Amino acid sequence: MKKKVSFLLAVTLLLGTGMFNWNHVEAESIDDVKKDINQMEEEKKELNDKQGNVDGKKSDTEKKIKENLSKQDNVKTDIQTIDQQLNETKSKIKSKENLIAKTNEEIKQLKKDIDVLKKRIKKREKLLKERLRAIQQNGGDMRYIEVIFGAQNFSDFISRSSAVNTIMDQDKNIMETQAAEKKELENKKREVEDKKEAIEESKQELESLKAQLNDQIAEKEKLMEQLEEQHADLEEYKMSLAEEQEMLRKQEAALNKAMKLAEQQKQELEQLAKEQAARQAQANSGSTASSSGPVITGGDFIKPISGISVSSNFGWRTHPVTGQRSFHGGVDLVAPVGTPIYASASGVAMTGNLDGSYGNHVLVVSIIDGVKYTTLYAHMSSFAVGNGQAVQQGDVIGYVGLTGRTTGAHLHFELHKGGWIGYHPPNSNAVNPISYIQ
Repeated sequence: MKKKVSFLLAVTLLLGTGMFNWNHVEAESIDDVKKDINQMEEEKKELNDKQGNVDGKKSDTEKKIKENLSKQDNVKTDIQTIDQQLNETKSKIKSKENLIAKTNEEIKQLKKDIDVLKKRIKKREKLLKERLRAIQQNGGDMRYIEVIFGAQNFSDFISRSSAVNTIMDQDKNIMETQAAEKKELENKKREVEDKKEAIEESKQELESLKAQLNDQIAEKEKLMEQLEEQHADLEEYKMSLAEEQEMLRKQEAALNKAMKLAEQQKQELEQLAKEQAARQAQANSGSTASSSGPVITGGDFIKPISGISVSSNFGWRTHPVTGQRSFHGGVDLVAPVGTPIYASASGVAMTGNLDGSYGNHVLVVSIIDGVKYTTLYAHMSSFAVGNGQAVQQGDVIGYVGLTGRTTGAHLHFELHKGGWIGYHPPNSNAVNPISYIQ
């Protein structure tokens, strides 16, 4: 199906070639220009609204990024604090382990002391048993009395009494020492065991605290990972908004250029219409011109490069660079670096560069059958047109390259019904360009 290119764009192109026939201007042509101007004014209002919306989104995103970074700083501080507590706890656990090792050495030494004391007690018990047996065999206390009263004189009596007292005191001391050492042994053993139990309980508490701190750090690190992912998403979204702002500015510049040309053409057409009316009034025969105004037509969108080898179709796909599932708002056409790129439709061209995505690219704004279309040509190595330049369908506008985010030489080609507003659904107006190319 043939499509009628708007009068505005046709005149814009033909003015530069000298092909326009000013002798066949009709009022309908002036009305067409006025209609185009009104349409472009509406387009400009829509662009301004979109710019305001994008500016608001970008401001909100920057605020979220700032909040995200603040949260990251807080989490980093928390992690540092917890990590410091964890190191202190580990140090305390190490001290407790050293103390337990020391206590185990004390217990080990105590066991040796206990063995020595047991042997000593065993010897004393044997000695006491022998004394008791001797006392029983010799009459017990009566034997001591016989020893005392068997003295030959008073001096001998004193000596014998002292000897008996000494023996009895020794027996008593043996008994008391035996009891005291047994008690000391029991107390020391209980003290060391209590000490070890207290240390182990303290160590267990520290181990529990260590586990809690490790859990807190793991939780904070997980939160930090989430915040970093969120920050990356926000930064990417901010970049896409910045690119959208740039695209909207280009479209506005193209509209301003087209409106300026349209105003000039309207004035020229009005002047030519006056001159034509004057010539007709002066004609004696009163005849009218037999020819009519021009009908400027153009075909469907043409292939932007010679031959089409599609490496990535329009629609959802796994992104070759990021590896993430995303929407591909155009088609990738494989071609060697330097291959000429042709304007798929006539219109006003705008050039630009976005390193994060499109690289060197050209936007061509066209109005066909009263409908606005925008074609985009990305990853160019260089341009063949300038900003605001009017181009005809088939004109070379640039050359295939590797600029922007790409994995190989190709042309990324998009077609939008209306102005460029991004290519991510559901708000995108991008369509599959293959369906429009003849």
